[in-house]
Amino acid sequence: MGPTPAGVRIAAAVAGTLSVPALYAVATLLLRSWRGALVAATMLALSPWHLQFTRAAREASLLVLAILLLAGALLRAWHAPPAERPGRPAGSNLLYVGAALAFLLAVYSYPGGLLFTPLLVLVLVWAYGSRVRRRPRAWLGAALAIAALGLVPLVVQLTDGRARAGLSQASIFNFPAVRQLAEARVARDRREGAPRLLNSSMMVALRQAVNAYLTHFDPTYLFTRGDAEWRHHSSDAGQLYLWDVPLLGIGLVRVARGWRRPAAMRAIGAWLLIGPLPVAFAENAPHAVRSIVMLPAWYLLAAAGVSPPCGAGSGAGAMSETGCCFSS
Repeated sequence: MGPTPAGVRIAAAVAGTLSVPALYAVATLLLRSWRGALVAATMLALSPWHLQFTRAAREASLLVLAILLLAGALLRAWHAPPAERPGRPAGSNLLYVGAALAFLLAVYSYPGGLLFTPLLVLVLVWAYGSRVRRRPRAWLGAALAIAALGLVPLVVQLTDGRARAGLSQASIFNFPAVRQLAEARVARDRREGAPRLLNSSMMVALRQAVNAYLTHFDPTYLFTRGDAEWRHHSSDAGQLYLWDVPLLGIGLVRVARGWRRPAAMRAIGAWLLIGPLPVAFAENAPHAVRSIVMLPAWYLLAAAGVSPPCGAGSGAGAMSETGCCFSS
């Protein structure tokens, strides 16, 4: 397409478009409800946070698609029936290979994926541990081998310092303002005879990291003000719409009440909790690009607010092992 605006933007736009059906698939597997999945996919298609980055040639759009493909492949593998023919590998086993490739795409697409993607895998394994233990181990080992082989170039760059340079540049522990603040407080404590440990550079950075983490749940950031960088949100809205609040509120209550069961509630809640971690130890928080991995979880939370509890209404089907109902 040449060096044209369309040529530059097409990859991110395609990734953003594919993320909509990918989220539908993930929501269906998590909630076992096509209605809730349709709500999640529709909200993502209209999301100002999503549209802002998938139409502006931002590589973070590839990260969103990759983590959805990863989650979808793992969930489908754990929900699939065993192979019908003896000696023939089940399609679910091959999905482990697809999950490994999606894992690598997420890790290499955007720096935040390096921390978030392994955490997402751990969250899903934790939530669906009983299903994971019943699956064949051979294909899981093959997927781990593919992921390990694909990570070799990154390990080499981390070892020789090329990758560490970029990470350290954005790290809050290397931020000059943090060091200057810590030095000033330590000097004050030394004069006053107070313990200096609590105001060391490490402790000041950790306190700022906690603050950075919590700011991503600030309602003004989410619904009214948005990111401080004007290019990271639409002009008159936050990262989400105000009319998302009722569904998110209902979903939050259902996730809180069902934290122990079903597994889907644990997966959605934990996905939200780990979402800001890639940003917590970086400067300029809250940061909409580095925390875009939270976006699918917000709409999965809203979908949980739409999906009726098991047994409610007519047409509830068989109970799944996750504790949710299959739609009839």
